Amino acid sequence: MIAQNTSWLTLTNILLGVAVVLCAVIAALGACYGVLSSLKKRKSYEAELDHDMDEMFPPHSPAETSPLHKLWHRLCRRLFHSP
Repeated sequence: MIAQNTSWLTLTNILLGVAVVLCAVIAALGACYGVLSSLKKRKSYEAELDHDMDEMFPPHSPAETSPLHKLWHRLCRRLFHSP
């Protein structure tokens, strides 16, 4: 049973626990937002690079516009040209 003279300590501990949980949730949300924004930025850079490569080196035949051909070039670009 809780004594009357220590009820303020129990209330303080509960409030501190709520504050810690709230800070942890805010930190986790901030980290998720940072990861998602960097992934979105990377995807936009890759799309821009694909567009620029298509402008510089247009496809010469219908076979070069196939999804498999584009996938092959994207894979090669990631393997050999990534920093």
